Amino acid sequence: MDQKNVSQNQTKYIQFRLSEEQYNKLKISGETYGLSPNLYAKKLAQKSHLKNP
Repeated sequence: MDQKNVSQNQTKYIQFRLSEEQYNKLKISGETYGLSPNLYAKKLAQKSHLKNP
């Protein structure tokens, strides 16, 4: 699938706030994998598994 098709399918936008410390942790972790903080957070969200209460 090419980049144009991917961006056409991704039409929703999510925002959230982080403390400076949380952002720096996310940034450093993302850099470890060569990813921006945004892309790293997205990948984490896509791979997370929630437990039933």
